[in-house]
Amino acid sequence: MEELQHLLGEKLSGVVDETFETMAFINTEEVDEDQLPVNEEQLREARLLVTSPIVMEIHLHLAEELLHQIVETMYTIDEEDITDEQIVDVLAETLNTLAGRLMTELLPPDQAFSLSLPEIVPNDHTPLDENIVFSAFYLADDLPVSIKISAAALEELEGLLKH
Repeated sequence: MEELQHLLGEKLSGVVDETFETMAFINTEEVDEDQLPVNEEQLREARLLVTSPIVMEIHLHLAEELLHQIVETMYTIDEEDITDEQIVDVLAETLNTLAGRLMTELLPPDQAFSLSLPEIVPNDHTPLDENIVFSAFYLADDLPVSIKISAAALEELEGLLKH
């Protein structure tokens, strides 16, 4: 399990850095969970399933303010013109990009994978706490980002990643 944690942490940090830098010219730094300035009402969440070659779920939590910054950068629009639809689109696209890049990093070059469409999680849902195999926390422009990965078949995940 420790080897899996190390591999996921190492690969995910690179993917997070690359994704935020490419999408919005934002640098990230990995932090401990207790270093996050977290107010649950200020976070938006999306999730998606990796459906092949293994089944795992990836949850992404981003600060609302960070989403606004990304939308401003990507669409080159002013804060007052941002719509909730744009926020939701950017949240989903960020998760989709992160998941695709992570799977590309984790799997052998010739291994195909499948992802479901990202789903926006309502603010009133019950938090994920079962089968979490990995959690990572970042600051992007001093705003919180968290990623949680869950998988029921831990041995299958470990086996696949030891290519």
